[in-house]
Amino acid sequence: KLDKAVARVAFLTDDFWNIMQTRQLSLLSRVLSERLRITIRETLGASYSPYVYNNPSLNFKGYGVMNVVVNLSPKTLDSINSNITELITDLVDNGVTPEELSLVKGPLMNHLTVLRQTNSYWLNSVMANSFRHPERLDWALNLVQGYDQITPKDLNRLAKKYLRVQDRAVIKVLPKPQK
Repeated sequence: KLDKAVARVAFLTDDFWNIMQTRQLSLLSRVLSERLRITIRETLGASYSPYVYNNPSLNFKGYGVMNVVVNLSPKTLDSINSNITELITDLVDNGVTPEELSLVKGPLMNHLTVLRQTNSYWLNSVMANSFRHPERLDWALNLVQGYDQITPKDLNRLAKKYLRVQDRAVIKVLPKPQK
């Protein structure tokens, strides 16, 4: 049996309803995921699939959480948490580069183009509850263009606003001690 731990770092963000900000936070999480992949996986070999995602609330005004998740060995938990803090601090201090944004935006743009051609997208993401939120119809029409117009400046502004390491929640999940 392999003992595994989970390092989670969470930052409060915002709700879903400012769609451009939600899209920008989604791209920011992809940039941070890529930085984690390079450092935690490629350089340190400490985790195979670290990832970051933003979870904006559909129900609670002003509430969302950006989550950093790394599955790893319990022995490396504290040092990897330090690496995560360094990565986030660097992102806030030095910003997202145009190359980084391009790297994560390209595959996303391809995915969105294909997604818009599926019935599932139109039925489950656009039409569902569109009678309560008719703005979903407009969002669908500008989905690809909306993501395409996001710049490093947009992401840097949000990183400074939401990724304040002094305000983060650090969650350490450890394996059950052996008897």
